[in-house]
Amino acid sequence: MPFFSIIITCFNHHRFLEPMKAMLMAQKFQDFEIILVDNNSSDGSKKWIEDSDFQWIYTFKILNDKNIGICKAFNQAVKQSNGKFLIDLSPDDYFEADKLEKNYTLIQNNRVELIFSDCLIKSDKEKIGLYSDLYPIEYKGVKNYFVETFSKHCLSPCSFVFSRKIFEELNGYDETLFYEDFDFISRATFFYDVAYDSAVLVHKWQGESNFSNQFRKRKSPMHLSTFAVCEKMIPYCTTKEQKWAMESRINLEII
Repeated sequence: MPFFSIIITCFNHHRFLEPMKAMLMAQKFQDFEIILVDNNSSDGSKKWIEDSDFQWIYTFKILNDKNIGICKAFNQAVKQSNGKFLIDLSPDDYFEADKLEKNYTLIQNNRVELIFSDCLIKSDKEKIGLYSDLYPIEYKGVKNYFVETFSKHCLSPCSFVFSRKIFEELNGYDETLFYEDFDFISRATFFYDVAYDSAVLVHKWQGESNFSNQFRKRKSPMHLSTFAVCEKMIPYCTTKEQKWAMESRINLEII
């Protein structure tokens, strides 16, 4: 059983795949497997995945004949994985060489099910900034950070690492949603404590074609999913602080 299962859902990410492969093979900590899912790409990604060889790293490949969405594809991949901890890696994101090594140490030292780190946000032309500067968090050691997380984007989704136990107890990603991270992180941080590494372990690419840029479109289906998650979380928010977090998040999303 590998320690990490790195699940990569690909849709027309061909130009990122070779750098992603080199990045994974350069990791100092090698106790991981790779699950590759192609969601019926049309840019050569499917052929690259079919032909790819990660040598000593166990790799399982899933080639879908239609785009079934991120949430369903990730759940599909988890069923083929064996790792104790799961990582949802977008092909256009980049890990520092010691990322998995530091993740492993943080998990072992704190005996937690859920960890995050800082990340650097970049575009094709420039470094946009550190996630911790754009969305500050006052880290006070391992504890529950639901209020801070739900009220604003204070923990970087691309640095999220969670145990198989969490995933199974929360019944995985919600396949009715257009995107995954807001819902799953909200539910996970409600029930579990978080350990945070202030080191910059991930580089987040934010180009014009990036999936998250769909938030900028007025009629994006991401907004309907965001509304659905807020509605789903209302019964969870019973304390004064949690209700404040809900109000803050709704105001943020309206803006």
